[in-house]
Amino acid sequence: MALPRRRFLAGIGLGALSARWGRAEAPNEAERCYRGFRQRVEKAPRLDPWRSMDAAQLPWSRLKVEGKVPKELYGTLFRNGPAGFERGRARYQHWFDGDGLVHGFRLDGHGVRHHARKVATEKWKREAEAGRFLVSGAGSRIPDSVPSRGNDDGNPANISVVPWGEDLLALWEAGSPYALDPQTLKTRRRVTWSENADHLPFSAHPLFEKDGRMWNFGLAQWAGADGKLVLYELHPRRGLQRLELLDLPFPGYMHSFAMTERKLVFYVCPHVFERAEGRLYVDSHRWRPELGGQLLTVDKSDFSKRTWQAAPPGFIFHFADAQDLSGGGVRMRACWSNTPEIMAKEMRAVMCGEATGLGSPPEVVEIEARVGRDVAVRRTGLHGDFPAVDGRSPGGFLAVADDDRLQVLTPRGSNRTLRVPGEVLLEEHRFVARGGQAGDGWLLGTGYDLAARRSILTAFDLSSRETTPVFRATLKGRIPFGFHGWFVPS
Repeated sequence: MALPRRRFLAGIGLGALSARWGRAEAPNEAERCYRGFRQRVEKAPRLDPWRSMDAAQLPWSRLKVEGKVPKELYGTLFRNGPAGFERGRARYQHWFDGDGLVHGFRLDGHGVRHHARKVATEKWKREAEAGRFLVSGAGSRIPDSVPSRGNDDGNPANISVVPWGEDLLALWEAGSPYALDPQTLKTRRRVTWSENADHLPFSAHPLFEKDGRMWNFGLAQWAGADGKLVLYELHPRRGLQRLELLDLPFPGYMHSFAMTERKLVFYVCPHVFERAEGRLYVDSHRWRPELGGQLLTVDKSDFSKRTWQAAPPGFIFHFADAQDLSGGGVRMRACWSNTPEIMAKEMRAVMCGEATGLGSPPEVVEIEARVGRDVAVRRTGLHGDFPAVDGRSPGGFLAVADDDRLQVLTPRGSNRTLRVPGEVLLEEHRFVARGGQAGDGWLLGTGYDLAARRSILTAFDLSSRETTPVFRATLKGRIPFGFHGWFVPS
């Protein structure tokens, strides 16, 4: 990496967000959202999971278990998600912005126990001491907000959680990871990979090799470098191995990426960032389908070996899996939306009580990019998001969450629908492998019982013909909906 680029990387991490995350000019938005949500939530159980959680932590509690926890699931399911939505009469207007709350569900021969703790980010500590929100979020305007000194000032560490060495990493997508103690969930430190990488955007969806190496990226427009992509390679013992800055054809949005045995694959969607004074990050994007999408493949062994291909316009939050094709092409599966409405409008509507849920779920698509051909997007008719796959068989087993059900595509190509009896909403479920046969395992995840108004943990046995869970564990109360988790066997 040349010296000018090193200096640039060291400098873009601070001070870039102050223009659009500065002092708010519309102080009533946060209170208006607060009133709208409070007026609706008591009569709308579907809004319960978007209630704010004020407590800094939840102590260990034992869940009521119906059924039996299989020995193969003994371990801990960690989950992360936004939870601190309100301070005083101010409420965040976008789901992206709530302070991160990390959960630990411990499964063993005695049943299921749960505890949780908010990530003690610099943002959370400053605002807890002040007793109010201090900075506006990616999609939320806060009255009397103070100018941001950089993207980590607004970092809630609220999207996902992954194990890394002796730590558990709580991840956002626009700033630094935070290292937690896996046993207590207590925050240890903000992670700095190197001096050059300090405060740089670091996505919430890293991907891992079998030897433990981590690949990740960051959209540098979060830190003032529009149309740039930061690319990371990290080793579990030796730390940061490579850090590169790549040019994008336009500053489109990306939330995750895909990986084959030899390549990293990115889809740049035409939801284009256009910097403007006083605008929030979410509001600074413009949907421009006439640009089409752009598919980028990067050789893992040599970042300079890159291929760009034009692709149809669409919006992707999450990829499922990917595989290399003969002749140098790639095939992958993703959860595809025709427009970015879920990010631009739907998350705001549910946060302020204007809707009781998100809109239509994405559709699972298969994207094929062969050398010398146009990128093809094939629709499957399977709808849902938060994909879970069996990493042992790319292109095989896949499950997605779709409101009150899990939609499953088996290795044989048949579809199954899994549900919990009653009125239950289901969140992301993680795949836990069992045995050596592709697709053999469990789906383990959380949900919300609308009738009981309590949160639950469920597991489905994929080798069984049953379409209901093998066990259901019910909390004594409710916890907010989260985004992503990770299962660690005991």
